Amino acid sequence: MKAVMLSIKSKHCELIASDKKKIEVRKTRPKIETPFKCLIYECKGKEVSKIIDIPKEQGGGVLDYYEYEGCGKVIGEFVCDKIYQYTTCDIKDGVDISDEDMTRLSCLTKGEIKDYELSPGKFGIFGWHISDLVIYDKPKELSEFYKHDNTYDNVFGWVFEDRPKKVPIKRPPQSWCYVEEV
Repeated sequence: MKAVMLSIKSKHCELIASDKKKIEVRKTRPKIETPFKCLIYECKGKEVSKIIDIPKEQGGGVLDYYEYEGCGKVIGEFVCDKIYQYTTCDIKDGVDISDEDMTRLSCLTKGEIKDYELSPGKFGIFGWHISDLVIYDKPKELSEFYKHDNTYDNVFGWVFEDRPKKVPIKRPPQSWCYVEEV
């Protein structure tokens, strides 16, 4: 059975983990029926400079170091039991949702959602409803998950649909990707 892996920024992962964020906003939706499993990949984000004042009892001074905001691992999973269609696109492909509910449940302002919709890419906004959230005790590496790759014949360039091969995921998805359910 197919599942989906989502790349999510660290600040949004914190809101999901704290049970405040109940909708993840995307420009597209998978072509699978709800409910389906979603794996949460926490993006590494930017390198951030951290400064720590060391107490006098421990030698004193200032320590300047760098760390990434996110862990760059799969931190949990949820079940997407409903897809909301917030703005219209060519095809009606979800359940309607009000402005108030969308902003409250996604922890985004109406302006942030509009800016995201107008950014390059597909047009339309979908809200993936988060239910049955599980945050792992220990985050998992991307390589622990697989995607199906229809075998490609290098000689003739044929794709063999009947012989899919499991390939470990090496890079995080740009937005989301299908994965083999674990």
